Amino acid sequence: MTTKPEHMTVCQDMEVNALSYNKYLREKVGGMTNIKLLRNCHPTDRSKLAWKLFRVEQITREELAEFSTKPD
Repeated sequence: MTTKPEHMTVCQDMEVNALSYNKYLREKVGGMTNIKLLRNCHPTDRSKLAWKLFRVEQITREELAEFSTKPD
């Protein structure tokens, strides 16, 4: 069995999270950027997902600052 790269797993987590709270996004979620997905995720999950994306270099420090609840 192959393991997906971490950023792919995080993206899938964000898609599921966004869909679970916004059923009307079902047709659009596949074409969303990481930032749009984060904005549509549940507020309590945004920081954790943003940090995961930052660690695998999928978002910048400036983008992380928008979603982060942890000090730099």
